[in-house]
Amino acid sequence: MGLHVGGSLRARNPLFHRRLASVSAFVIACAASTTICSTISVSAAPSPMDDSQFGSAAADFTVPDFKTLGFPSGASVTLSDGTSTVYEPPIIPSWSSAIKALAPSPIPDIPLAKDYTPWKWNPNTDITNCPSKTWAVTYDDGPKGLTQEFLDLLKSNKSIATFFVLGCNTVANPDWAKGLRAAYDAGHQIALHTWSHKHMTTQSTDQIINEFIWNALAVRQVIGKVPRYIRPPYGDVDDRVRAILAAFGFKLVIWNVVTQDTSIPVGSGDIIFPTTMSILQPTPTSTDSASSTDGTATSSSSPAPPPKPWLVYNSTQVINNTLNYGQSATGLDFLPNTGGYISLEHELTQEMFYAARIILPLIVSRGYTTASVAQCAAGTDTDDERYMKADEPFVKFLDTVKFPIDVKALQGQVSSTTSTPAPTGSKSSGNVTSTTSGAAAGLRLSWGPGGSALVAVVAMLFGLLLME
Repeated sequence: MGLHVGGSLRARNPLFHRRLASVSAFVIACAASTTICSTISVSAAPSPMDDSQFGSAAADFTVPDFKTLGFPSGASVTLSDGTSTVYEPPIIPSWSSAIKALAPSPIPDIPLAKDYTPWKWNPNTDITNCPSKTWAVTYDDGPKGLTQEFLDLLKSNKSIATFFVLGCNTVANPDWAKGLRAAYDAGHQIALHTWSHKHMTTQSTDQIINEFIWNALAVRQVIGKVPRYIRPPYGDVDDRVRAILAAFGFKLVIWNVVTQDTSIPVGSGDIIFPTTMSILQPTPTSTDSASSTDGTATSSSSPAPPPKPWLVYNSTQVINNTLNYGQSATGLDFLPNTGGYISLEHELTQEMFYAARIILPLIVSRGYTTASVAQCAAGTDTDDERYMKADEPFVKFLDTVKFPIDVKALQGQVSSTTSTPAPTGSKSSGNVTSTTSGAAAGLRLSWGPGGSALVAVVAMLFGLLLME
């Protein structure tokens, strides 16, 4: 693939920079809200696919009891200032050491980013596109309550998709876990998206490692496989993050079409697209079939790209501009132009589904073949390409994790509960002990050696002061 960087997109387009900043701010706000990761109280073949490949979760599938298994809570917590956050998973030092030992080369000592800086992508290492006339539809941040609606949409269009799922949502609600299993059983690709949707470049190496371990453990409990493909939230990645992902054996996926569905106001309803289908008509020519090695379009018969098409916030028009004008309309023309696309969508709100309901038929009607990310990246869509094999190092590491996971014991604390056997059907076996709450997991309090004695001494001194 040709590499055409030519400076950052933000530097070349100040107005786009401002718009991107506003979109980024909105997305960041979403990441801290209960929409992305919350809890609800409750009492593989390439496209096109035929009807026999679709279906709901297997009848004999039983949702794992994630709390009993020792997983941290998927709940979000409202802070004193009114904002919400999702507690990151607990850090297990021995897990971090095990993954670091798998790194094919030293993890670079790059300072943590103080803020999110988008799109530091390397087309030589990051998966950003598909072959010509092929489209990988991807949905992030699930599973959620809308997963089955997305599956029905995909079935009606005989299309395949890749779902990048969060660990916190996988464990938050039994119905959401069933939706994830249904997506897997229907033949769609399942991939990882971290546990709690943090900006990876702002996290320590240990935090990043544990984000993906907990994510993989939760997903494996539902589908019985360890995904090979991952996407960092916001596409936030640098060479330190890439080196960590290489230690796992993951393949890093980004995108080259941003649908901007996160900009659709929640509660706006279906009326936001009253005349979309009558507006989005194909144009006579397209740049999709021809490009130069530096990523610029070469078709002389194609219409000129519309001015600043990325400023159009209607998700369906973003797709239509891409179909009509090629990659020059995506705002990501610094990436290689193959005439194939990986689009970023989300399965969080009803409005996002309304957009998807128009976007997918539009893609299919214009002659694109939908494919999994694995098909686009590797040219094959086998189970061994989508998911790691049993003898791969990270899978062998996961096999050593004993259930229930005793976080306190693994962090060097003393467990206060008795040993119980792992539930039948879990992917690993063994007897350990307790679990940790979401709050404890997020704060990761640890007194260390002698801590209990120190607390006792302080309490005694405080008592003496009260007596005087």
